[in-house]
Amino acid sequence: GREGEDLQICSQLRDTVIAHGLTLKLIPMTYVEANYSHQDAPPASGSVDFNTTSQLITFSANSKQQFVSVDIKLYDDDINEASEGFFVLMEVVDETNSSVMISGENPIFCTIEDNDPIYFVFNPWTYTFKESDGEVFITVEKVDGQLTEVVYEVDLKIFFLSATTQDFAVLPLNSTRDCCSDVASQPFNQQAIYTCFEPDEAFIHIPIQIFQDEVVEPYEYIYIVLSLYETCVYQSYQELCIIEIIDDDELTIGFSNGTSLIVQEGVGNFNICIAVLQPTTSSLISDVFSDFIRVGINKSGSPFTDLYLESFANSTSCFEIVVEDNDYFEETKRYSYHLSFIDSEFNSILHPSILNISIVDNDEITIGFQQSVYYFSESIGQANLKLLVIGVLDADNVILSVNTLSNGSATATEDYRREEFNFTLKLDHNIIQLDIINDSVLEPTEHFFVQISLLEASSRIHLNTSLVQIYILDDEFTEIGFEYTNLTVPEGNVILMLNINSSLPGPSDGLVQLSTRDGSATGLDYNGTRGSVPVVFQPRQTIASFAIQIHDDNISEGSEEFFGVIQPTPGKNDFHFNISIAKVSVEIEDDDMVNFGIHCDDCT
Repeated sequence: GREGEDLQICSQLRDTVIAHGLTLKLIPMTYVEANYSHQDAPPASGSVDFNTTSQLITFSANSKQQFVSVDIKLYDDDINEASEGFFVLMEVVDETNSSVMISGENPIFCTIEDNDPIYFVFNPWTYTFKESDGEVFITVEKVDGQLTEVVYEVDLKIFFLSATTQDFAVLPLNSTRDCCSDVASQPFNQQAIYTCFEPDEAFIHIPIQIFQDEVVEPYEYIYIVLSLYETCVYQSYQELCIIEIIDDDELTIGFSNGTSLIVQEGVGNFNICIAVLQPTTSSLISDVFSDFIRVGINKSGSPFTDLYLESFANSTSCFEIVVEDNDYFEETKRYSYHLSFIDSEFNSILHPSILNISIVDNDEITIGFQQSVYYFSESIGQANLKLLVIGVLDADNVILSVNTLSNGSATATEDYRREEFNFTLKLDHNIIQLDIINDSVLEPTEHFFVQISLLEASSRIHLNTSLVQIYILDDEFTEIGFEYTNLTVPEGNVILMLNINSSLPGPSDGLVQLSTRDGSATGLDYNGTRGSVPVVFQPRQTIASFAIQIHDDNISEGSEEFFGVIQPTPGKNDFHFNISIAKVSVEIEDDDMVNFGIHCDDCT
């Protein structure tokens, strides 16, 4: 039976009927009480491991009952121990039944199986050591049980996987440990290690030596399996320990092309290579090199491509890039290739792990304005200047600096918007737009200049017709003329105001000029202009007046006349105006009278 359970003992009656009935006694006994011993188990303690109370078995008179059973309580002591034994003796209580015979073994041997296991485990069950760690320990721990006076012997079986005895060794354990003779007699070796737990020990440390070398090699592994030494203890439990040894020697893999590469368009084929850069001696790399290094490479934005470095003798892996030539002017194309370990068990680093490749275009273009002179009406608002490109443009990196120059007759901020800006030239973006300002001022045709230049100098970009002259045509028109065609003024010391009208308010300065011309009247009759004088219209004024002095004389004469004439001022032909009444006739009425009569000295 098992600790904590009831052990059922059965008695069998082999005769079919007992006339007077029968009573038997079952007596649990220790080895000492029974004066017996048993080699299969150590002795159990009465009242500690089992109930020692005797129990009666009764078969009734004339009963056909064949079996009667009783239960013996087995106690649970929470102590890890080997299976223990005791005896049960059967006796006849009723002496009148002298003919009753007890057959078979008497007493019978009973075994109590322990219900309190102790587990031995590696804590932790995985270890990672570096080659340079030297002497280290792994720990075996006794858990989940109460300490006893039992000495537990453990058996450690070592399995070398990728590691060898040149990488790892278990150091001899303390020879004074009080282990059983079977364990102590075992010779020390690197495949099976024997040791023991003293009664008061909860764990033991097993010393291990990690050896260092100068060889680049993958991670190495050892498995250790633990079990209890089967001849010394009843309960056993297996556990596994994994030891990983990390190499201290670095393997450097990277682009043999360096960190950057500049390639001219049309170069054809060239190789990008990944190589073992350190160490440089093949003897310092493990033979299993090809089994563990797997390098992934990808161009920016593209999936990974797997590359393999098979051995140190073939420690360079390359792939081919094809660079074709075309007739397109384009920006420099840039790509980044990245390395990463997909699978590696070496102490490895990637350097350089990024390769930047620039493919430089070798095509040329010529850029310039479509024409060198442009004419735009003042009212157009926005002037479009088209750029022509000689060559095939397939890039967005041609940036021009556009500058309006103020060395013309037009005035910035009044006639056009002064600007300086950057313009990115594209296939569908080749028109520069400038603002022309419309005003209500009568003015001549004016001009200014626009110049383009490269923001960044390039030997592949040429400028032609980079300076353009822009004329702004005034769209205002006015009519200028005398107010009347004929005027009459009396002779006398009076002032005649000669008015000239304009359909467009001033200011306007000297578009036309005024002169007076004699008719029958001469300079004795009025003050003329003495040549031509400019006609000036003041701001917001549509009338320009000139004062003509009319003289008085005592001469009787008839009405006389003179003329006012306006003509375009030489050099003002580019203004938009028309002379409506170019000539006015001024009549001066004479105010002197002649009295005619007859006078005679002797009238008869």
